[in-house]
Amino acid sequence: MNGTRKFIGAMVTLWFAGAPASWAQPRASDAIVSAPPAAYGAADAAKHLEDFRHLMQIGDFCVKFDLIHRPKPPAAETRYTGIGWSSWNAQGPVWRFRLTGPLGSEATVKPAIWEWLVQNGPSPQIWVLAPGAAVAREVPTAEWRQPLFTGTVYTPFDLLMPFLFWKDFDYNGSSRIEGSAVDTYTMKPPAAESAGGPVRIAIDRELGYLATAEQLDAKGAVVRKFDMRNFAKVQQRWMLKACELLNVAARDYDRFEVTGAAMNLQIDAEVFSPAHLGTPAAEPPVKVWANL
Repeated sequence: MNGTRKFIGAMVTLWFAGAPASWAQPRASDAIVSAPPAAYGAADAAKHLEDFRHLMQIGDFCVKFDLIHRPKPPAAETRYTGIGWSSWNAQGPVWRFRLTGPLGSEATVKPAIWEWLVQNGPSPQIWVLAPGAAVAREVPTAEWRQPLFTGTVYTPFDLLMPFLFWKDFDYNGSSRIEGSAVDTYTMKPPAAESAGGPVRIAIDRELGYLATAEQLDAKGAVVRKFDMRNFAKVQQRWMLKACELLNVAARDYDRFEVTGAAMNLQIDAEVFSPAHLGTPAAEPPVKVWANL
């Protein structure tokens, strides 16, 4: 159980939360809705949150994925393809993403490629190398809530999830999501980020992964909602296969869908250096990939 908790904690920082088997396959007791467990006292609630923040990762890995923007019907969806490398450093989980934009209308038009470097943890940072740029630039905090691409719901803020480390929070008690016991917290932003509003999160009590995250407005209404959708098993580990981020007002959403995974890797630390975003990162050999 301890190894499972460690693996889950690192992946959840950026969507790839591990999951218990009961989330990924039918349960005989699905029709039975039991009461949530007793709420924690203040000290235990704070410890549960702190434990969640400090779970460690086991191993480096890569994933292939699609990022699909689905506007409110009847507009057509837009699909980006990508590959992500993940590791862990002194600051926490670190990711590199290569995102390829949709093909142009002409067959001769090459797709645009973006390289993103995401440093999660208590002091998050994010860099991007845009198509045609010679060097990567750090994305300032003022741009964290702008779309990754024109029209998408995902933003740098959603990749960084800085709210997981905000120091000021309220513990809201326990409940159940999809039958699993969770504890909910309202994370309060520091003064520098107060314009964005608080974020309400739910943490699974047994395995410690992030179940949902809801961005709230000043009145407490949900404006954006992150939800896990599907899970898959890769080399005896449950991992996230799909999640969705909904823009509540516009009713459009982005779906992040993992199509392949390569586990138990050893990724060169240079891959996660901003200065090396212009150098293509090596992809794992075909034989180590598992299709999801």
